[in-house]
Amino acid sequence: MSWNRNIPLLITLVATTTIVWVARSGSAVEPRQTVVPSAFATASTGRIGAKLDAVFTGVGSCAASNCHGGNPSNGIAGAEYSIWVQQDKHAEGYSVLLNDESKQMAKLLRLETPAHEAALCLNCHSPQRFEPTPTGEKIHGHLLGGVSCEACHGGAQGWLAEHVRWTDSTRVEDKQRFGFVDTDELWERAKVCADCHVGAPGRDVNHDLYAAGHPRLFFEFSAFMANMPIHWEVASSRERADWSERPGIEADTWAVGQLATAEAALDLLIYRAERSETQQDFKFTGHYPAGQVPPVWPEYAETGCFACHHNLASPSWRQERGFAGRGPGQYPWGTWTFPLVDIVTKQTLQRDVKSGGHSVTSLQSLMAESLPNAKEVVTRGRELQKFLQEAGRDFPRSKNSAGRSEVMLSLEQVAALRNAVAAAGPGVVKENWDGATQVYLALAALQRGHRDLRELPVSDSNDPVLKSLIDLRELLEFPADRDSPEDYSSTPIQTFEETLNTIRTSLD
Repeated sequence: MSWNRNIPLLITLVATTTIVWVARSGSAVEPRQTVVPSAFATASTGRIGAKLDAVFTGVGSCAASNCHGGNPSNGIAGAEYSIWVQQDKHAEGYSVLLNDESKQMAKLLRLETPAHEAALCLNCHSPQRFEPTPTGEKIHGHLLGGVSCEACHGGAQGWLAEHVRWTDSTRVEDKQRFGFVDTDELWERAKVCADCHVGAPGRDVNHDLYAAGHPRLFFEFSAFMANMPIHWEVASSRERADWSERPGIEADTWAVGQLATAEAALDLLIYRAERSETQQDFKFTGHYPAGQVPPVWPEYAETGCFACHHNLASPSWRQERGFAGRGPGQYPWGTWTFPLVDIVTKQTLQRDVKSGGHSVTSLQSLMAESLPNAKEVVTRGRELQKFLQEAGRDFPRSKNSAGRSEVMLSLEQVAALRNAVAAAGPGVVKENWDGATQVYLALAALQRGHRDLRELPVSDSNDPVLKSLIDLRELLEFPADRDSPEDYSSTPIQTFEETLNTIRTSLD
């Protein structure tokens, strides 16, 4: 299998079509390193309630036909492993490290070991415990499982025997006591995904990896969930939804995903800033460290790619437009992660993410400098991270049918979010392609969630808003031979704004 190079296009397709990737069969290669690590890393990750020393037992403990390896044609329950191994891209997390592209990346980075043996790669592509593997420590077995059950639900040694007795009424706290990560809770689920798809200490995809060929980490929670082959319980009787655990889940997933993604990005920013103090002591020996990335500061992977990677002709539409509060040459930081976070906090919690000591705007200004003050970045980053963590904790929740509290927005809240994104869209669209794509993804998820809550088909081809969203998707698509926008100038921006105006007048 090879990763799809046009990741943004892959994401944006989700508005009107649920995509299912089917895993391709390939030859299995047994990893040479099979030593069980004796110590565990201490870097923080986004997983809530996880036991840091949770031991993985491997997918074999889930695969029996009377456990989770049943026939999918008989229903999802009991066939979770079968669906994952046959259809889920995560199942190929390890095998992709054996393809020619990964070998080329390892060569360009001068890794001390092949990609399929380097902790730098395996910490996301085939994690064997919650915490990343420390530098220089060998990797233990079960690598062929890739991003398997335990990568999301926690090392099973502590809960494998217990979980067969759990029911819908079992308290989350009781599960966490055994090291289980309950992904039924959307905030926790988003944090689990963000650990790799955004990054975390020890799971750090930096600009060097991008330059060597790693796809950019475009993560938008609702789009990724819609692209997942469903291996969890859904309400099969709800015919109006393409994928559904309950009414309006796409809107809920988008909103909480904005907070979780931003919080994870800040966790990584703080980690990188703190490590910058060791930058002067780092000596390049001709080989890229296999266990971690060098302490580079500032890290270009956090900035808008297309601010640098574009035609340098002059005069250009970029010069005519200006630099959105920055000076020429300054870095546009967090362009993918933060464009719409303020809308979520204002509309759902009446809290402003752009004011006070936690201001994302002031942090963006600080990160625009050629050499940001790392200590000040850590201070401001922690304040904003705390703000977002509290927002995730206080996010609107309701009791479900089993009496458990879960993230759940009302029809009125979803409508308010949708209207606010549509109103703010023109200003965000002018900033960059990243912001425009986030506006599109937001409206797609919120409109579908809004229709779902009204008991209407979420993919009705006659819905004028969904029709306009298809037009926006086409404006954002990359050309077949490129990994960037061919032309994000005043002309497509104007067309985008006109389409947004059509959407605003069509909202019901």
